[in-house]
Amino acid sequence: MVETSRRWTAWLQAHTAVGNPTRWHDEFPSIRNAVQSLAVHQRVPPSHLWGQPLPTELVTAMATEAQRALSVAGYQHNGKRNAAVGEAANHFAAQVDLAALVARSTGLEVEQPHTGVYLGYTAGQFLDFHVDEARFGEANLIICLKHARRAGADKASATVFLSAAGYLECGASWAAVSFSTGHLRRTAGRRSALGRASPSSASASARVIRPSVF
Repeated sequence: MVETSRRWTAWLQAHTAVGNPTRWHDEFPSIRNAVQSLAVHQRVPPSHLWGQPLPTELVTAMATEAQRALSVAGYQHNGKRNAAVGEAANHFAAQVDLAALVARSTGLEVEQPHTGVYLGYTAGQFLDFHVDEARFGEANLIICLKHARRAGADKASATVFLSAAGYLECGASWAAVSFSTGHLRRTAGRRSALGRASPSSASASARVIRPSVF
């Protein structure tokens, strides 16, 4: 399954680019057919989960932990910085029933979270299109911990997807608001072509929970 993920990622990055929707349109037919075959068994479609209030004090604690971890022990990975989660993230996962949240939003039976990581982007950094390894689970939740948009910037950082419908940019395509602190996003990393465009902003997020779907 690791090799399958790597083959998909290599193919996607050879045919399109996360920061270039024009290239997606130019090669649309072949990419559309490929992405359709990737998503045919997808049970967890990408979604911005509105109306899911998270405990502010727990999100704040994670943001503080993430900033420290990314600064002290962060490492470069796929165009951004990653860092291991710690006590604050584990406490959050213990207090918030994330499996139930995913189950309610998908109608599927879901296991409790089993792994996580802090992600940090500075202005200009991005994550190119890729497919996650199967070991990370079928359902992924991303929590925005901090999102700083530069004054005068014309575009905020955004999670982007390739689907049979085209190039989807979270925020612009799903709602007229950006991904902000405390917001929650659900993806299916091993059956989605996803990336992150970050042309003019800095952000930190916790991909702290990857609930597995039975």
